[in-house]
Amino acid sequence: QSSAVSNHLFGVYFINSNTGWIVGDVGLILKSTNGGVNWVAQNSTINVQITSVSFLDANTGFVVGWYGNFLKTTNGGTNWVKNPTSIFTDLTCVSFADANTGFAVGQYGKMVRTSNGGTSWTEIQTGTSIRLEYVGFLNSTMGTIIGENGTIRKTTNGGVNWTNQTSGTGSWLNGMSIQNTAFSVIVGEDGLVRKTSNGGTNWYTQTSNTINWLRKTNFIDTNTGWAVGDNGTII
Repeated sequence: QSSAVSNHLFGVYFINSNTGWIVGDVGLILKSTNGGVNWVAQNSTINVQITSVSFLDANTGFVVGWYGNFLKTTNGGTNWVKNPTSIFTDLTCVSFADANTGFAVGQYGKMVRTSNGGTSWTEIQTGTSIRLEYVGFLNSTMGTIIGENGTIRKTTNGGVNWTNQTSGTGSWLNGMSIQNTAFSVIVGEDGLVRKTSNGGTNWYTQTSNTINWLRKTNFIDTNTGWAVGDNGTII
């Protein structure tokens, strides 16, 4: 598919087969209402790299970016409002388990959590100092973080404790889409795509037909998904 831009794209999120958003360089937010055939720009109000986007429904969504930026919309992206996250390092991913409980990760193993929909944030420990590229929670307790050197870490108690999981690769992992406790897809450097159907016990390489770095991926079920990356790549 074509994004009609040459910006590096760092995040993608679809709430159904038609409506989705992608984010990228220099405050870029684009929205599609026809499955990615066409994209319309939205005003993010910031001019730094936006690295991740996540929506709860057609109205309520979130993005994060460089310098600890966090933005929230309650009208599908027509307006975006900035809230402080209490840290100033670059954030790479945001994920909400429900309307109140959300998480964001970034450089140096940093991770913050909100319990009031993003109004305020507190830092929690991840047990690592590497650059984290993704955080995802199935619910308020079960979550996964990934990052450089093929790192995957999982929690079953809301981030209080983290354990390592084998990814089967030493490549840089940038994005992940978790459908359920069994099915997940990871994307990363040089067009890397890997899939598991047994909760991460085994990972299998998939063909992406690109050598561009893939930054984020989003699946709406176990068959239909998108990935975005460098140089405006959408697959």
